[in-house]
Amino acid sequence: MTPKVLVFYLSVAFLGALVSGCGSSGKGTPSEVVSLFLDELYDKDFNGAKKYGTERTAGMLDMAQAMLIAMGKIDEPTPEKREDITIASETIEGETAVVVTHNAVNGKDTTYELVKVDGKWKIDQESIK
Repeated sequence: MTPKVLVFYLSVAFLGALVSGCGSSGKGTPSEVVSLFLDELYDKDFNGAKKYGTERTAGMLDMAQAMLIAMGKIDEPTPEKREDITIASETIEGETAVVVTHNAVNGKDTTYELVKVDGKWKIDQESIK
């Protein structure tokens, strides 16, 4: 995978995906958290996306944002539209959850693992696959 492709997927995963629940409370369902995270990412609001992720996720968002800035791609539009990404499934097991999204443009699914932090669902950066 080339650095350009890696940056794109990181930015989509972290732009189209780091928020912390319904509204700003983070107490929404895991699917709502992923959806809000993706909204922030597609708006390239990295700080907004951070509130939906763990501390590790925030660190990965900082790295993705820095890479986009360094490559001069921070202002470029993403190839897909936010509405092309839909929630395909959600599974909750205690304090963990898995949400799978589907990209209608390229047909790929992305898996988001979430954990509860202080009663709020948070996306864990190592889980975006």
